Amino acid sequence: MKTVITIGTGNSGCGAIHDFLIKSTKYKSPFNSHEFRMINDPDGILNLYFNFYKNCSINNSSNAIMRFKNYISDLVNLEMKVENKSIKIYDKKLLSLTNEYIKNITTINYNAYPQFIAIKKNFFKRKFFNLKKKVFKIENDPNLFKMYLPVKENIFLRESKKFILKIIKLQLKNKKSNFIVLDQAFSMYNFINIFSYFDNVKVILVTRDPRGIYNSMKTRKSGAYPHNLKVWTEWYNQIIQKFNDYKKKIPKKYKKNIIEIKFENFCSDYEIEQKKILNFLNIKKMNNNFDIDKSRFNSLKAKKQLSEFEKKYIKKRLSKYLQW
Repeated sequence: MKTVITIGTGNSGCGAIHDFLIKSTKYKSPFNSHEFRMINDPDGILNLYFNFYKNCSINNSSNAIMRFKNYISDLVNLEMKVENKSIKIYDKKLLSLTNEYIKNITTINYNAYPQFIAIKKNFFKRKFFNLKKKVFKIENDPNLFKMYLPVKENIFLRESKKFILKIIKLQLKNKKSNFIVLDQAFSMYNFINIFSYFDNVKVILVTRDPRGIYNSMKTRKSGAYPHNLKVWTEWYNQIIQKFNDYKKKIPKKYKKNIIEIKFENFCSDYEIEQKKILNFLNIKKMNNNFDIDKSRFNSLKAKKQLSEFEKKYIKKRLSKYLQW
C-alpha cells in the first residue's frame, strides 16, 4: 500500500493538497477527508511508544493504555460533517481491533489499585473500597484499574504497523485501493517517525504565509490556537523556528520521500506545483475534478479580510516567513 501523509501547522492549506490528491488521482481518503490523528494525538500511538520505552515505568505504560482505550472509545463516537451530514467517522469494529492490538503489544496484565489511581478517587469512594476489602476479603477491585507490561520495542512497532493498516482497510470503501492519503497523521516536529509505522510512505509538508494562517484561524475561530495578535505572532515564530530546526536534522535517507509545498504557490502556479507533486509521487493525474479556484479564493482572503494594522504587524514581526 502506497501512503501519502500531508502535514502542516493547522490552517496551512494541507486540506487543499489532500483534496487535490483524492479528486484528481487514484489516492483515497479512508476517513471521509477528515484528519487521521490516532497516531499523533496526545493519547495516541506515539504516546504509547513514549511511555513504553522512553518514559517507561509500570505505572506509565499502564496509564498510557488506559488513556488510549478511552481515546479510541471517543473516536468511535465521534461525529463529523460529511457532505453537510453528521456521520460517525470510525467503524465501531475499531473497538475490537484495539483490544486485539493491546493484547499484541503487552506481555501480561493484572488488576491492581496503584497509588496514582487511588489519589484520584474522592474520600467516599476510597472509604467504600476499603470497606469492601475488609468485608469481602479482596485485595483489589477488578473494576478499578488494569496494569500492563509492554512487549519489546521491535514487536511494538511491528504490531502498531499492522494495527494502523487494519484500521485503514476497515475504513476504506474500496477495499482494493492501494493508494492512501492521510491528513495530519503526524506533526511538523516528529514526522520522521512516519517511517517506523508505514512501509511505503511519502510526506508532503505544507507551509503558508503567516497572514493567511492567522486570518484562517481568526475567521474559523480555531479553538487550539491563540487569537491575540501579539501572542499569535510570538507563537507562530516559535513553532516555525522549531520546525526549521527539526528539518535540518532529517537523515539523508528520508529526504527523497519528503517534499515541501507552499500553499500560495500551489494556488498561483497550479500547473507547475501539481506537476511537482505528481512527479514526487510518481503518479498520473486522472481527471480535473479538483476546484483550484476555491483554493485560490481562500489563499487571497487575508489580503481583503485582515486590517492594515494586522497585515503590517505580522509583516514586521514575521518578515522571514512571508510568501506573498
